[in-house]
Amino acid sequence: MYNSILLILAAVMFLAGCAAKIPAPPPVAIQVPDRKIDYSKEVKPILVKRCVVCHSCYNSPCQLKLSSYEGLDRGATKEAVYNGSRLKTMSPTRLFVDAQNTAQWRDKGFYSVTESSAESGYNNSFMVQLLDHKMKNPKSKGAYHSEAADLTCAQTGEELGTYLEKHPNGGMPFGFPPLKESEFQTIAGWLVQGGAGPDAEEQAQLEAIPKIDLEKVGQWEEFLNLDDAKHAMTARYLYEHLFLAHITFQSGTNTFYELVRSSTGQGEPIEIIPTVRPYDDPMGMFYYRFRKIHSTIVHKTHMVFELGQGKLERIRQLFIEPEWLLTPHRVSYEQRMSANPFRTFEQIPAKARYQFLLDNVHYIIMTFIRGPVCKGQIALNVIHDNFWLFFLDPEYDLSVKYPGFLKENEKYLEMPAGNIMETNQIRGLITKEYRTKAANFSRKRQQYYSMLYRYDGLGAEAIWAGNTVADSPALTVYRHFDSASVHRGVLGDLPPTLWVIDFPLLERIYYSLVAGFNVYGNVMHQLATRVYMDALRQEGETYFLDFMPLETREALMADWYGGLSLAQIDHTSSRSRQRYKYTTDDPKREFVEYLVEHVFKPEMNIQFDENYLEAGEEYPLLPDKYETPDDYIRGFKAISTPGMSFFTTVAGHNANLAYIRIKVPGQEDVVVSAVINRWHDDVSTLFGEKGRLRPEKDTAAFIYGFVGSYPNYFFEVDLQDLPDFLRLLEEYDGGKEAVEKLSKFGINRADEDFWDVYDWFQKKFDESDPVRSGLFDLNRYYYMAM
Repeated sequence: MYNSILLILAAVMFLAGCAAKIPAPPPVAIQVPDRKIDYSKEVKPILVKRCVVCHSCYNSPCQLKLSSYEGLDRGATKEAVYNGSRLKTMSPTRLFVDAQNTAQWRDKGFYSVTESSAESGYNNSFMVQLLDHKMKNPKSKGAYHSEAADLTCAQTGEELGTYLEKHPNGGMPFGFPPLKESEFQTIAGWLVQGGAGPDAEEQAQLEAIPKIDLEKVGQWEEFLNLDDAKHAMTARYLYEHLFLAHITFQSGTNTFYELVRSSTGQGEPIEIIPTVRPYDDPMGMFYYRFRKIHSTIVHKTHMVFELGQGKLERIRQLFIEPEWLLTPHRVSYEQRMSANPFRTFEQIPAKARYQFLLDNVHYIIMTFIRGPVCKGQIALNVIHDNFWLFFLDPEYDLSVKYPGFLKENEKYLEMPAGNIMETNQIRGLITKEYRTKAANFSRKRQQYYSMLYRYDGLGAEAIWAGNTVADSPALTVYRHFDSASVHRGVLGDLPPTLWVIDFPLLERIYYSLVAGFNVYGNVMHQLATRVYMDALRQEGETYFLDFMPLETREALMADWYGGLSLAQIDHTSSRSRQRYKYTTDDPKREFVEYLVEHVFKPEMNIQFDENYLEAGEEYPLLPDKYETPDDYIRGFKAISTPGMSFFTTVAGHNANLAYIRIKVPGQEDVVVSAVINRWHDDVSTLFGEKGRLRPEKDTAAFIYGFVGSYPNYFFEVDLQDLPDFLRLLEEYDGGKEAVEKLSKFGINRADEDFWDVYDWFQKKFDESDPVRSGLFDLNRYYYMAM
């Protein structure tokens, strides 16, 4: 009996093994072109339009980045950057940084997607196989999750055959219409010719700095590499805040640069020092250099920083001209020291550092919102879907006025990023070491402000009003589930929560979530960052509440946290009385309206948009006529009441951001971004987010132009059909009839004209903002192909 069972098991295993052995797809027959196909002029434009839209960042399937030839040549790997269960920190795989040639990438586990072993006239590269499969199976069906774990990242022909057997509609472009026949023949012909990239002359041209920028690059590199301690520490501070920036010298060329640390100086080829974090030890002599970016610009990582007219003078004014708190001296790169900017840069006046951050606060916040990660649950499920940011004026920031306060509380300003030993990370998570330190600092800070401002309190004048060189004294943040966007001004209606950020908070947000965040780090690092950011969010909310009437603060905080006790969230409010004299029973709204109308400088152009409802104002009725863009927004506003049918019915995380094209006869078409704000009872815990959602409280904002980097859906509406479209949204119930009606306006990922529609929106975006635009990412387009 026992032997019989063993024989049966062996037979089952043998048959299972045989069933799993699916052969590699046959080589694709390709007519060899009678001329050489040029990669730069013919192949790259196709890749940019149809492939880079999903293959451009850490979340690129199989790490296949197609935004440059170097990325295509590097190929793919089975190792995922996003791995929520990773116990060990993985080796970084940054293109242009962590390996410099094909052989080095092969040593790191990357394999080619363009090489073929087929005979002449045929090609069996992974790239052509996947493109060809889509050409033969053009209709997309079912669900498509391009960031899913079952994409296998086939490394052998047999694995590719198994994948296509399991996903017969899984060719590329993934879940979208196939390439045009001419586009496919161009890429296939190029591959059968060997898939060569730019020649040496073309590559040199790609990397060369335009003549118009040479003087500026030289001027800045000279400044950043001056040898005295004052300039050296200033340069270090600037580099640590600009290492993610796409820098422009505003010369009109639309050329962008990265600021890097190189082992070679001016006039020599750049050799990047591959540290993981910008404050890691460079291990020897280095120079700050500007490397020209020649990859395709994608919007999700395109964070522009301008080093144009007047910027160098401003840097000198802030950092070089004032006397420092200590005699300028170089500081070591010891790990725990360098991870704490309050220790590393304590010699630089806090006023200079804070003013630099305020001058460029849109960029600084952007690096947190969409910087170190492209799939940002760690940074983003810790914030609400919509909130406004204001900033404490340096003249009222006690850490700026009295730098000794920071020195005295230095131990509470340490961040989890400084803890890189795995055993220490585990201990820190268990004991909530850094969460506790942040809470203690907030408590000390509140006591300090209560002591010095106890009787006078903080009034509206303590909110930074902006200046002539500033980005914006007020910012709007929209979360789109696992991506987010930040915008100048106060967009939309009054959000549920608001923050006021001071210098210590702004610097810790940056160093915890940007400079100190390692996307290749282990799960302990990621969890520690998430837990710490929870404390920083509460600080920002608390500092706004310090401007509210004393007797309302704790009740407002409890309401923002779904009724959790203040002890549960470790909240400490200031005991100072408010200076502002309130006259209504809605202090939050009253204070914000006063800031917009009386505090922010007129040149900042901070004003409410069409989505804002004043106190007592009802949502408008649908307009009788749609003659102006303001009429369009009024129409959308009319159907954006909390719990409106469409929002509550379409409540998935893949339905948060849509672009709507309104076709206006005889005029330029109008683009409106529909931003759905999902209501969370609170965002204080990592898990169980779905249980804290309240669809009946969801709202929406309708913004002219483009919001975000990851559109979930495109709509096209003729002006004459706008009333029908709005009524459909208002009455939408998710039933078959409603879905069919909506499909008249919506562009499904399987629609044959999808690429034409996408091209229109992309072109419109590029024209609307040539400097800050970039390719949209389609990885999170609505997943169902219908």
